[in-house]
Amino acid sequence: MLWHERNHGQTKAAFIHKISIVIEEADESEFWLEFIIDENLKSKELIEDLKNEAYELASIFIKSRKTAQKNL
Repeated sequence: MLWHERNHGQTKAAFIHKISIVIEEADESEFWLEFIIDENLKSKELIEDLKNEAYELASIFIKSRKTAQKNL
């Protein structure tokens, strides 16, 4: 159990659920950033780094969730 979980009485299942929400939010952010590019609301150059960061964050949290599920 992580220090943060232990101090807040959080179960591993609750932790996994919260990480799943974070993944959904990162995916949605990536979607809207792609929408901004597709609709030419801002230049691709301004948005691409943010879109890539959203993708990278989702990937990190997906791996974290897999590890947490394996250790459940």
